[in-house]
Amino acid sequence: SYKKVVADCFANDSLFQKALKEAFETFINRDIGKFSFAALLSTFCDRLLKKSGDKLSDDQIEQQLNRVVELFSFLQDKDLFADIYRTQLAKRMLYETSASDDAERSMIAKLKLKCGAQFTSKLEGMVNDLRNASEEQRNFAVTVRTYPTR
Repeated sequence: SYKKVVADCFANDSLFQKALKEAFETFINRDIGKFSFAALLSTFCDRLLKKSGDKLSDDQIEQQLNRVVELFSFLQDKDLFADIYRTQLAKRMLYETSASDDAERSMIAKLKLKCGAQFTSKLEGMVNDLRNASEEQRNFAVTVRTYPTR
């Protein structure tokens, strides 16, 4: 990794760290054809977090999410990423194609750590609303089963 090169060759000198950061910001925020990097990064997350995606272990998914968030930190248009990610999360939740609720919560927690609670409040609300709806549905089903019929 480039961070390792800066650490090993330049003893983590702050000027080299700054140069590396600026270089990443420059190429990550450059337009790539008809898709922005924010859209590509969000779509990569979507594929990682879907059931139909690559069959990765929980640890592998976690490592990939860490890398995504590291790249995300260089992104200037974080709001565009958030909009696309929110739409994709909604689809995963509504169509029940999410591979793991824990992985979904982990990604949201990582974004929250990077950008703050304001940034992830809608995402957290979506996950909590779906969990509450599922709980209410189960409670209703139990009530219907135990309610005496005439």
